Amino acid sequence: MRNHGVTISGLLLVILTSVAQAEQLPAGAKPLSSKETEALYSGNTKVFPKSSFYYAPDHTFRGAALGKPVSGKWSVNANQFCMQNNIGAKDCWKWWSDGSTKIALWVVRSYGNKLDEKNDYSSDEINHLQPGDHGTELYKQAGGQ
Repeated sequence: MRNHGVTISGLLLVILTSVAQAEQLPAGAKPLSSKETEALYSGNTKVFPKSSFYYAPDHTFRGAALGKPVSGKWSVNANQFCMQNNIGAKDCWKWWSDGSTKIALWVVRSYGNKLDEKNDYSSDEINHLQPGDHGTELYKQAGGQ
């Protein structure tokens, strides 16, 4: 079972790092509130070319990464969103706003890559969040129950 977990973490590494955009946090950016951060995810799906994860309002998520089912729980604390999958791998993002631009920093990385707190911000992360459930069907197709 542990080897399966490494495989899922590895899949997430490939998927999540392939779309990261390195930026700095603008000087005037303000942290999102818990309510604003939760609204980014609740009832929405994070969509990438080879994965999708639906974040249900009950704080569970499900989807698929490279054809493998992935599920778990998600939470919000202040401006930090975290997802922990069913085998224990955890990833977290913190969110800020600079006017109409939402900016994310991937602060907890399940694969252990070093965080650059000055240059690892992304204003592109928000573009991967889409309204509705685009992950549950992929989860089922990948063999999730």
